[in-house]
Amino acid sequence: MATECLAWYSLITHIAQGTKEQTEAFIRLCVEHRHLFTGGRDTAANGYRTIVAKMGIEGRVTHVQAKQKWDNLKNKYKV
Repeated sequence: MATECLAWYSLITHIAQGTKEQTEAFIRLCVEHRHLFTGGRDTAANGYRTIVAKMGIEGRVTHVQAKQKWDNLKNKYKV
């Protein structure tokens, strides 16, 4: 059980932090697909789902986690 929890924690930590290349790709995709984020109902959720799919990480990262990553990047760099 402890090994399974440790493996799960390791996976979540890796996904949340990502590599520098993954973060750059995520930012690039968010900028390229900014037209998906119109402020309409569910547009942000669908936009992040599209980005997660394009990155090939669906099933490992949810659209909610992707949104949190974007919000954290905006707060970190005060954009």
